[in-house]
Amino acid sequence: MIPLCLATAKEIGLITMNNKWDMRFGHLASVVAGWSKDPSTQVGAVIARPNKTIASVGYNGFPAKMEDRPEWYANRDEKLSRIIHAEHNALNHCEHENVTGSTIYVYPLRPCIKCVRKIWDRGITRVVTVTTKEKNDYMLQPEVWERYGLGEAELYLDNMMIRHETIIILD
Repeated sequence: MIPLCLATAKEIGLITMNNKWDMRFGHLASVVAGWSKDPSTQVGAVIARPNKTIASVGYNGFPAKMEDRPEWYANRDEKLSRIIHAEHNALNHCEHENVTGSTIYVYPLRPCIKCVRKIWDRGITRVVTVTTKEKNDYMLQPEVWERYGLGEAELYLDNMMIRHETIIILD
């Protein structure tokens, strides 16, 4: 899904810069998500340097040298045992570059605790989740927070002083 426009902070009651760069990189993260071969969950990530250039992109999928077998994607346990998250892939693609002070844009789900730790380890100082109202409502459910460690991830972001913002896409 490619967003038509992004809501402003005032419209959705969230704190966000929501400037033209957030809109551009958020849109790109949604495009990159479409490259994933996972039929049920397509996630994209864009790492933008402080000078507003792209350091890396990534999407969720199996490791590069592993076959993309549809039956593995169809079986949740098989898929989860193999999948590499979009954030992790984006970080891997720029592993020899200093991305300290950069922003990572993730579409359409919040980063899990494992990805948050990797993001912090690389010195990224801002995480922007670009999502739809439907996905945001889903992610705010207590059982989802527990299953994916999102509460722990939010605490980690706060404790490491990494800014986390959410931009809601208007469908």
